[in-house]
Amino acid sequence: MYKSRANVELGDRERAERINARIHNLISNIFSLTRPKQNPVLQIENQPSQQTSSETIKQLQVNSSNHDGTSGQQSTLIKKEKDDLPFKLPAGWRLIAQGGGLSMETNIHTLGELYNTLQAIRQELFYEGSPPISKNLGDPRTTRSRMGGPAGVDRLTLRRQYGYYITSPDSSLSPAKRNSGNQLSRYPPEVLDRLIQLHLNCTSHCPVDKQAYLWRYRERKLPRPLTYAIYACSALHAYRCHPEFDHLDYLEDLAEKSYTLARDLVNFDEMRMITIETLMVMQYYKAGCGQLREAYSIFGSAVRMAHALHLYENCNNPHASPQERENSRRLWAWIAWFDMSYVIFSGYVPMLCDDKTRLIQLTAQPTDDEAARDFIESRSLIIQGLQNGVRYALSKDEDNDGWELGIPSPRAMKLLDDLHRWRASLKPTFEVPELSPTLEGGDGHPKYTTRHRHLYLKHAQYYIFLLVIHKPFVKSLQPESASIDDADIEDESSFSFEKHALDICTTAAFSLTEIVSIYGSVNDYCMFTQTIFPQLLDGLASAGRVHLLNAGIIQARTPMVIKKDLRKKSLAALQRIIQVISNGPIFKLAHAQAMVNDFSNKLANSTF
Repeated sequence: MYKSRANVELGDRERAERINARIHNLISNIFSLTRPKQNPVLQIENQPSQQTSSETIKQLQVNSSNHDGTSGQQSTLIKKEKDDLPFKLPAGWRLIAQGGGLSMETNIHTLGELYNTLQAIRQELFYEGSPPISKNLGDPRTTRSRMGGPAGVDRLTLRRQYGYYITSPDSSLSPAKRNSGNQLSRYPPEVLDRLIQLHLNCTSHCPVDKQAYLWRYRERKLPRPLTYAIYACSALHAYRCHPEFDHLDYLEDLAEKSYTLARDLVNFDEMRMITIETLMVMQYYKAGCGQLREAYSIFGSAVRMAHALHLYENCNNPHASPQERENSRRLWAWIAWFDMSYVIFSGYVPMLCDDKTRLIQLTAQPTDDEAARDFIESRSLIIQGLQNGVRYALSKDEDNDGWELGIPSPRAMKLLDDLHRWRASLKPTFEVPELSPTLEGGDGHPKYTTRHRHLYLKHAQYYIFLLVIHKPFVKSLQPESASIDDADIEDESSFSFEKHALDICTTAAFSLTEIVSIYGSVNDYCMFTQTIFPQLLDGLASAGRVHLLNAGIIQARTPMVIKKDLRKKSLAALQRIIQVISNGPIFKLAHAQAMVNDFSNKLANSTF
């Protein structure tokens, strides 16, 4: 029985068991390939080989019994020498002969990394030491093992580090053959350059010097895993949110291929700040694809690496330059923003300390342009607002706290108070202007800028939280439930609060519709997927149901009077939502299409 002694972190038990079973099968397969057929005892003698390396094993002897006929109980460490086994162990691994089998000790942290590494070893055996050429991507570089020791330089074309291929410094492949593996060569370089710029403005943590960042990319000094991850994330964002990219019909294909390249090249054990950034961009892309479990797993790797590298302490490191400290703050704030989004919108457990996040204060630098200054000022306020939602999501209601009486719970009332105070703190910098901005401005309307983009997103967040808190009291907004009888008659106090909740939801729905209308009028759909979850679309779905209720298209479970003027305004708001979503690139999202189709069908089938 072959066993693995990897130091693993078990998350989902069923998934861990499945991976463990695959690992056992892989190990059995690998060592069955290395066992000589002519001998019942596993013994690999020193034989000449075309490749030599300090990382290979000279002799592997596992006896099924001792000389006295008893089973061997002691463990024997297998020594490393110069001559080759049919495969190479990654740096930091060792084999131990124990009893009648083999044990493998590794310095891997997760089951997924272990499985990927064993797949790579088996693939090397299958291809007799020559992996497929499509894996041969990445700049030649010298790496170090995770434990800090120098990684052995082998003479094979590629070196394996925990399941990921890295080009060796002395690769024997010619440049022409190496470039043939670049699957992105058919995409125009100017489009890829635009995607990098789009990332810096929309989907990044807003590096301190964006021009220097762009220069590194154009000089090919940006690591390839990060470059490919940016291509993937930015291409997906451009496809869904930026009309100026509508004429490009290959963005989805580009995003998928780029992510595959980034995943194959990234080294999860390379403890560097650039690796944290790479992992964050990768999880952004996977979350945008709706694969939240995989995204959260990658996000967890980034958070653990941030703690290991003391990223939070670097935010106030007196020995670092002001730009280095600010860059660390922005990266930490970016991680915190994602962490709180996972907690609020998907119910995951937070990975960061809320108190530490509160202490982060982002400041503008001389190298920041106007858009960057608006971004970092907005990010600080957004994080403060999300903290209110995190406290609400993590707190629990006491028994008999008022829900049964048809009134909000104490934690809901606390969230409302926090929300009102947070919105008041937006003034005067991010106060809603009296007249909505336009592209050109004039006639009293201000000209639309990136500040308006972030301004309206914060107020949209406020109205979305209002809808979330009050929606349970608007019965028709809830799905049908067998425990609620349509014939039930609620008492007057319950109905009065329900009416009050409906009034609040109505105000929030109209305000949210107005914000979306402004975004649509200036053709700016960037904020629709600014978070990893379609927060704005989900808020519009709730707002649309409020409009349907006020228009009398869906029936309330408690008596209510449909006001003629309110019905007219609600129908107009519904039409506006449908128009904005249908005419923008966001309509490519299946979630957006389903929402528009639902509203359109209800309007078409209404009897009014």
